[in-house]
Amino acid sequence: MREQDMSTLGYTQTQKRSARRYWNAFTVVNSLSFTLLIGNFLTIYALRLGATSLQIGILSSIEFLAFFLMLPGRRAVARFGAIRSMSIAWTVRYLVSIPMALSPFIALRGAPALALALVFVGVIGFHTARGVGMVGNSPIMGELSAGKDRGRYLAYLQLLADVASLGTGLTIAFT
Repeated sequence: MREQDMSTLGYTQTQKRSARRYWNAFTVVNSLSFTLLIGNFLTIYALRLGATSLQIGILSSIEFLAFFLMLPGRRAVARFGAIRSMSIAWTVRYLVSIPMALSPFIALRGAPALALALVFVGVIGFHTARGVGMVGNSPIMGELSAGKDRGRYLAYLQLLADVASLGTGLTIAFT
């Protein structure tokens, strides 16, 4: 059965506020994880593991894999609904990132090549699941931001995401 929008289902303002709180928390976690799995942090870590220039280039380009996987994401949203598709994809996204989170322990045991391979597996899995799940973002955001306070809520979400990314970046810089 396909999900309907919040207004069709008759959600109350209390239910909508509750959904927004969950989405706000998701936005923070999403920004933190995304900051850690792209850009400079990932590049520096891979270089410390002994990655070559070619490997760094490949690792940097994996992010764009997500855009190709939006097509299966559209099918998933059509079949299962935006909320279910996105929640499954994001859960998978975090689970397949676990090998990358374990890679420092493997590197400390004297196996940097294996640790780098785990980084690749984690990043590929992360961006693959991200691509499938991204399609659900717009319909969900449309429903959560509907109403008179649409602009305020969207600005608040952007602020949350930016503060989380900035905080993550500063933490990495000073660690």
